[in-house]
Amino acid sequence: MFIDKIVVGPTASGKTRWAIRWAKENDAEIISADSRQIYKELDIGTGKPDVSDQEGIPHHLIDIVSPRELYSAGKFRTDALEALKAIRGRGKKVLLVGGTGLYLRALIEGFLDLPEDHSPEKDLFYEHCALRPVLSLQEELLRIDPERSIEIMANDRVRITRALWIFHLTGVKPSVLYRERSLPPVPYGEIVGLWWEPERLAQRISRRVRDMIDRGWVNEVSRLLENEYTGEEPAFQSLGYPEILQVVRSGSPLGEAIERIELKTRQYAKRQRTWFRHLRGVHWVEPDDSELIA
Repeated sequence: MFIDKIVVGPTASGKTRWAIRWAKENDAEIISADSRQIYKELDIGTGKPDVSDQEGIPHHLIDIVSPRELYSAGKFRTDALEALKAIRGRGKKVLLVGGTGLYLRALIEGFLDLPEDHSPEKDLFYEHCALRPVLSLQEELLRIDPERSIEIMANDRVRITRALWIFHLTGVKPSVLYRERSLPPVPYGEIVGLWWEPERLAQRISRRVRDMIDRGWVNEVSRLLENEYTGEEPAFQSLGYPEILQVVRSGSPLGEAIERIELKTRQYAKRQRTWFRHLRGVHWVEPDDSELIA
């Protein structure tokens, strides 16, 4: 199996629009490598392309799991390989698109999928971590394994805790374990990276966040809470959702939430850029500024 092209870039860099144009021109289907767009029902805040945005191009690994489900890079690899095989069976080219570094690594570098450990020691470790502020956990992971830290969103308690547990269990940095490549890498063609100067990307991020608000992000979260979700499910750790949850639950000022979301998104984009700069052989391009969908 072979991936014809890969498109990477930070959030709000225009990956979706760029990918759809290429897919149309090359008779390709798209496999999404986005750790937020996998979730059903979380649409606006994840920047998920709807049916009209997809312009008739088949998209895979979008809307595939419940907000209650924790989805791993190992599971992504399995699902992506199935999609890749099916696309090739139809005689189509394959375009991999995304900003989740660990998902990309799971395919193109190979991946060590650690077995689940349900020991009492793990339960105690997780209980201890649950009592600590997520910022404290993030700072600990940054000290232990800066490379893995930049791949995880700052508020993602579940994945930060798992990384700390892996280090506690093995004494080896998670990033080092993932590089052991116990599963074979999938061959691929060119990697295209969408690059923006930080100031211009910050402007795009601001426009994108405010567009999400205008399209009903707050109402989306309110509706989800009315549908028996608690807001504690893994999906609600996605970028921006904790701030919107505060607006819905406690009436926090929307303007302040928007500012916090924009700041956290800029910080996340900076970490993404750092990660992508370590990819070998990326061909960096600056796309059209009119493309506002990440």
